[in-house]
Amino acid sequence: MGLELDLYTFINTILLAGIAEEIVFRVFLLKKLWTNLSFKIAIIITSLLFVFIHYPIWFVKGRTLSIDFLIGSLYIFILGLLQGYIFKKKILYGHV
Repeated sequence: MGLELDLYTFINTILLAGIAEEIVFRVFLLKKLWTNLSFKIAIIITSLLFVFIHYPIWFVKGRTLSIDFLIGSLYIFILGLLQGYIFKKKILYGHV
């Protein structure tokens, strides 16, 4: 499988999906959970949900219950945590 993306795929898959995910998971979910729970619990919940929304592509590609699946899940969970902490810093310093 090559890494070539046409402009349409790049815009839809990388830019729009990424922006939409950030709005849903950080701006709405994380902020809402953070008002009712500690930040630590809120970020863990949103990071787990972030992992779960990426599962369908692995099921379609038949990559469940493999080392790729486990490493991918861990990678996306850590990415969710990192994005949540960046979002928190932006809120605390008045950028969002």
